[in-house]
Amino acid sequence: MVKKKALGKGLKALIDDDFLMKKERYALIDIDRIKENPLQPRKKFDEEKIKELASSIKERGVLQPIVVVKSNDDFLLVVGERRLRASKLAGLKKIPAIIREFEEKDLLINAVLENLQRENLNPVEISDALFEMNKKMNMTQEEIGKLLGIDRATVSNFIRLQNLAKEAKEALIAGKITLGHAKVLLQLENKDKEPSIVKEIISRKLSVRELEKLIKGEKKRKKGEKEEDLYFKALEDELKTYVGTGVKIKKKRKGGEIVFIFKNDDDLISFINKLKEK
Repeated sequence: MVKKKALGKGLKALIDDDFLMKKERYALIDIDRIKENPLQPRKKFDEEKIKELASSIKERGVLQPIVVVKSNDDFLLVVGERRLRASKLAGLKKIPAIIREFEEKDLLINAVLENLQRENLNPVEISDALFEMNKKMNMTQEEIGKLLGIDRATVSNFIRLQNLAKEAKEALIAGKITLGHAKVLLQLENKDKEPSIVKEIISRKLSVRELEKLIKGEKKRKKGEKEEDLYFKALEDELKTYVGTGVKIKKKRKGGEIVFIFKNDDDLISFINKLKEK
């Protein structure tokens, strides 16, 4: 059974190793025969660290085998993309690998699980991986939670990060905003304002609590604007009934203007006579 564990270091080391163990064998494989895994959760790699790893591989070799699965006459990478990239950079022709045997569905699940377990993924990469499991592997959020040893709400919160604007995701990946900021941003009703608010968080170094106050202010402002719009619409209808012409009230930052709309000369004369009545 998978024990419940706290989400202190991402989803690292949450998965029961017994689940991942399948029939396997060790081999030295031609690097050119290994295809990249489309399910790799990590989208960005630190090129400087790849170069450092390549230098280490040149001196000591690959200390930990990558994991692959047979794919026709070649191999599909399951885990170890940093090692594979560094080995190519180091000029290696072959790389030590563990070849595992999986059913097709197990391959998809394990590809994601291995990376979640072994890589230090950022929140957006975790969100992408869990979204992949939820939507493309047809796993429910509850099933994912049981597999990872976390509650369904945590799974749901990570998947919800998919709804963030591009600017917010980039800031989260870069560490310019926190997961706490991201959760508050998801409460924003007007998503068009999200990029500008992300800039404000960064420039003003807003705390999560300060961001919450800002979002609440946006909600109140939006609600106030709606109430104000209804009020002016009622005034427009009242004036229209009285003067017999179209009326438009335009409120500005200071004051405003009332526009009376007439279709012909008769409307204009009727409107003027109404104003002269009292």
